[in-house]
Amino acid sequence: YALGFVGVVAVAQLAVNALKDIGATVVEFDRGLSNIRALGDEFAGSIDRIAQAAIELGPKLGVAPVEALKGFEELAKAGLTTEQILTGGLESALTLAAAGEIEVGQAAETTAAALTQFNLAGEQAGLVADLLAKGAAVAQGGVGDLSAALNQSGLVASQFGLTLEETVGGLTAFAQAGLIGSDAGTSFRAALLRLQNPTEESKKLLEQYGIELVNSRGEFIGLSEIAGQLQDRLSGLTEEQRGATLATIFGQDAIRVANILYKEGAQGIEKYTKTVNDSGFASGVQQEKLNNLSGDLTKLKNSYDALILSIEKGDG
Repeated sequence: YALGFVGVVAVAQLAVNALKDIGATVVEFDRGLSNIRALGDEFAGSIDRIAQAAIELGPKLGVAPVEALKGFEELAKAGLTTEQILTGGLESALTLAAAGEIEVGQAAETTAAALTQFNLAGEQAGLVADLLAKGAAVAQGGVGDLSAALNQSGLVASQFGLTLEETVGGLTAFAQAGLIGSDAGTSFRAALLRLQNPTEESKKLLEQYGIELVNSRGEFIGLSEIAGQLQDRLSGLTEEQRGATLATIFGQDAIRVANILYKEGAQGIEKYTKTVNDSGFASGVQQEKLNNLSGDLTKLKNSYDALILSIEKGDG
């Protein structure tokens, strides 16, 4: 009798906890929808579509519906429209979060920033996820480190004429050499700004060694081309002479980037740029990371949340 009584109490407690979890999930999801409505009429008018996307897409990618809403909110705050978010932006941000094991908010911020900085459409958000996931797979650090580097350097790189692929390729080369995270992004930005506005001493050295930064149309020739020229023109110098030359051209804040560009040359930078441009890579990593017991439990929990929210929204 005692054991039976204990069992009944245990079952009752489980039921109470389950009800509490259901209530908390519904409340948090509704709060997330309210936050999105508050962003403006465009989002408020599409709130049912947004809710359904979070309920369906989140569990599919191993993310709770509530977290999917947070991702949508971050993308919206960054300036993406509802259509941009629902036609690729949200799915790619959630895929990046799962593949890189980073917070959904961070993945959404990185995705939105990259799309904005490089003037890409929401449908191209998958490119951001693939580049960062592949870069993290072939170099030191993780997706979070590469995201931090891109956040620091993306805007200047884009203004300089670099593509997103070239930029992430360069950052991957830096990461492989041990220069990672925001330090890499800051140094890369400093290098580009120095090339954009060289000092008088820098100009003299660039002319002396025949290093040309722009083509006949006045456009920046590209990162791999710069790396190739550095390697070709400075290879005859002693290590000490080369170090001093690179420090004068790029400045002390960017000397590590300059040394890596010299070492890699055109072929090295081109190799990393091609390597990270691997379509569908992030999705493959995301699926593989869910292909285990822990992933199965995560999918089960998220699917249960989705079922509860669908019923609560009148879809079940």
